[in-house]
Amino acid sequence: MREKMRGKMRREMKNKKGYIRILEAGLAAILLLGFIFVVSMPNYVKKTSLEDEIYKSITSALDEIGRDSTLRGYVLVDNEAELTSFAMQRLGERNLEGAVAVCGLQEFCRPPSGLPEKDVFVRERVVTDGAQNVKKVALYVWTKF
Repeated sequence: MREKMRGKMRREMKNKKGYIRILEAGLAAILLLGFIFVVSMPNYVKKTSLEDEIYKSITSALDEIGRDSTLRGYVLVDNEAELTSFAMQRLGERNLEGAVAVCGLQEFCRPPSGLPEKDVFVRERVVTDGAQNVKKVALYVWTKF
């Protein structure tokens, strides 16, 4: 009788060892994924802060275009060359390149030709002379490197 009990206990322990090994493997996988997540997190944070800085630069340039009467005039007469020159002067300090597009209020501002095959950040702003003349200016920006 004792031998039967010992045999039964051994079989139960063998079954439990299987569950324990499965549990150990699961915990090891969770630890490994956690480590990978922690190691890759700084890259994600760095990219997000870079994107925020780029959008702040774009917004600042567009705000200045909206405030400065000369730049507003360039928008209203579709002088994209002068606007691009201004934008490059402002964005070049931050190692950014870009292009400007001007279109009507109800139109889609088509991106300029020659955009690079990488992340391009875009913001638009509506500009008016206070009367009927209303235009939209879009600023396309990307990193130099």
